Amino acid sequence: MPGTDVPIISPTELAAAEPDVVLTFVSDLIEEARASLPEVEAQGGQWIDAGTGL
Repeated sequence: MPGTDVPIISPTELAAAEPDVVLTFVSDLIEEARASLPEVEAQGGQWIDAGTGL
């Protein structure tokens, strides 16, 4: 995202990074993202919804 120094990466790069936490800002898309990238949770990561904190 321009001006924020927050990198935008591909789903493949995200899974390869084995993140501890994936912070999502669009609550409506979190379930779709989780379904598309089950390897995040399989590797011990968790999804956090910025709107709810869960």
